[in-house]
Parts: sequence; structure tokens; C-alpha cells
Amino acid sequence: MLAFLATYLSGCYGRHELEQLSFVTILGVDKGREKQLLATASIALPRKMQGGSPLEGGGTSTSFIIAVECESLLDGLGQMTTMTSRRVTTAHTQVVILGEELAREDAGIILDVFSRNLEFRQNTLVAVCKGSASHFIRNFSVPEESEPSDYLVKLIDSCKQELGICPFTSIYDFLVAYGTEQTEPWTPYLTLASPVEPVAEQPEGADSPDGSGGSGEKQPPADTADTPGSIIELAGSAVFKKDGPRMKMIDTLDTRETMAVNIMSGDFARGFIDIIMPRNPERRATLVFQHCSVIRKTKIEDNQVSVTFRVRATASMEETTSREIELTPGYHGEIVKQAEQTLESLLNDVFIKLTAMESDILGLGRTVRGHFKTWPELKQFDWPSKFKHTVANYDVKIFVFTSGYADSPPTPE
Repeated sequence: MLAFLATYLSGCYGRHELEQLSFVTILGVDKGREKQLLATASIALPRKMQGGSPLEGGGTSTSFIIAVECESLLDGLGQMTTMTSRRVTTAHTQVVILGEELAREDAGIILDVFSRNLEFRQNTLVAVCKGSASHFIRNFSVPEESEPSDYLVKLIDSCKQELGICPFTSIYDFLVAYGTEQTEPWTPYLTLASPVEPVAEQPEGADSPDGSGGSGEKQPPADTADTPGSIIELAGSAVFKKDGPRMKMIDTLDTRETMAVNIMSGDFARGFIDIIMPRNPERRATLVFQHCSVIRKTKIEDNQVSVTFRVRATASMEETTSREIELTPGYHGEIVKQAEQTLESLLNDVFIKLTAMESDILGLGRTVRGHFKTWPELKQFDWPSKFKHTVANYDVKIFVFTSGYADSPPTPE
């Protein structure tokens, strides 16, 4: 029995000790100049992470950056290994960032290695950055986390779960959307930003530090968005469309439009929306969604597809610029109606924009697929060409369970 069991103890013939590996936590991919790709890796320095607190000096204090031009990602990793004391591996890569130029030309160029090589994990997140991925990785700081990749993942996750303003897309999700005609991929769209710093006012008649004299005019702050020390801003989402064998980024959505897509996709947890207060168009209020459910029903008549989005949400009004509020059920009903109209208008505008792009990131094709019994019938229907002519209807109901009203509102003294 022992001799028989020993046949299963073949050992880890391909093992590598941790001390022999350099872990790439963030991988940036750009279009190369001399070669096909420019690969940029943020490699972790575990010894500098001890203590679990961020170190001073920017986002690369617990990692170092290395970039090479290469014909493929495996070629790039091989070149990086010749520059480090350890073998470079992507076994713990958390985020792949695509430069915008490469994404607009063909993002699918990086996907083959993720579907073939087991070292490349398919649960790695994928995002697109404005400009160059190499520049982006080199210039963002990490204000809260000790490891830059943790900062990126938590930023994307919190924006998705708490605000609903970005997608949470893994390489696996991208591959599935790449390989089917019933949906298109989309990813977070990132950019560099600098927090706004208050400008100290100069006394009248005093010379300002920039030599502008005592004119009293404030000089605009310099643009520091692309300098080291910048933080990451989630600017919305990048929308892709398959063009023959290529997968191209065709446009972007801002954060409000991205939230609308998440709602229509039934993948929305929390978020907020601003509305104009009834009877007082100069005042605004903020409604915070606590729950949202969506049912999508499609209908095909005379080769024309129509979809109805049945949206049911609960929300609370948690901020308003109005100090004169009429405490009546009728006015509360007007607030609810205004919220429903605002949300429906947002959903409709975004749906029209997506059909103009001809990119089904909503995955409506998966719903349409249920109308056909066989694959040849669906193929003959040619859903990608029908999406741009799809008509949408909306059934939106919002229950505002609290408006934030007080029986005795505070009065300034």
C-alpha cells in the first residue's frame, strides 16, 4: 500500500522558492515604438512592506518599476528577468493597465497569453488609463496602502460597491465578452489627478509670490496632474467593440453614465443621484439609493427588438440646498416623481449613446438569445446589427422612505 501511494508523491518538479521570485503586482501594456509592445511592471519589495503602513516618497516606495519593449508579454518578462536578481513572475499580478493608444488599436493582443499560460491569472483585473500606462504607473502615489496594487484594487472595488460608478472587470470577463457576439467588454477608465489645494488670498496692495503685484486677482494653480505624487482618479469606464479579430476601445463614459449602465445591467448596489427640487429649480437635492433591482424584458416583432427596463429602487434624500421645505405628502410625491423622471432621462440618454456606439456592454444579447431555439437561428438573426436599432422603454418606481425632513428645521441665528 505504501509503495502504491508513493506513486502519487511525485513532488513539485517545477517549484520555485519565494526567495527566487520577483512578483509583478501591476502590469502596464502600451504600444511599443521599436517593437510591438512596451511592458511596464511594478515589482513588489516585500521587505519594505513590513509594518503594514505606507511609506513616504510616492507610490513606488514598496515596489520598483521596470519597463522593456518586447514582441510579446512572455518576451517582456524574460527581458525583465535578465535585469533582476530573481525570476519575474505574474502569478500574483492584481491589475493589468492598458494604455489608451493600445486599447484603441487592439486590446485583444494581450489576451492570448492569459488564456494559454497558467501563470497569468484570469481573475486579474483589467483597466484602461488615459495616456500611457508606463507613465501612469510611474507617477501615481499611494496615500493609504503599502502596496500600489492593493490601492488600485480597493479603489476600483469601493467605487463599484459604494458608488456604482465603474465596472469590476477581470481578464476572464474580458475574455468571455471577447469570445461571444451577445455582449461587449468594458473596463474602468483611470486618470491621474492632484487634489485641489486652497489658494491663500494676498492682502490688497501686497506683492504676491509670483510677482503679479497687488491686483487682488488669484492666479490659476499650475497643472500638476501628470507629475509624481499625483493620485488616481476613477474617471468612468472605457467601452470596447469587436472589429473583426480586434477588440478596440471606441469611447468612454463618465461616472454618471457608468452608473446608469450598471443599473440597466442589474449590477448596481449603492449610489446617489442629484435632482432639481420641485417648485424651486434653483435648488437641488441628493438622493442616496439603498436598494435597486432591475428586470429586463425583450420583445422581437418584425425583426425589431424592444426592451423594457423595470426598475424598482428605494432611496433617501440626505442633502438639499433648500431651506424652505413644504412638509406635505403632496410635495413629497412631487419629489418622488422628479427623482423618477431624472433617473429615467439618464437611463434613456445613456442607452441612446450605447446604441450609437453599437456596443452592447449591457449584455442584452444574452436576453435576446432566449428567443431562439437553435444557434443557427440566432446567428441568422445577427444581433450585433440589430442592437443599434433597439428601442428601450422604462418602468421606473422609486420609494423615498425618508426625505430628511425635520418637524423643527434649524433656523440660523
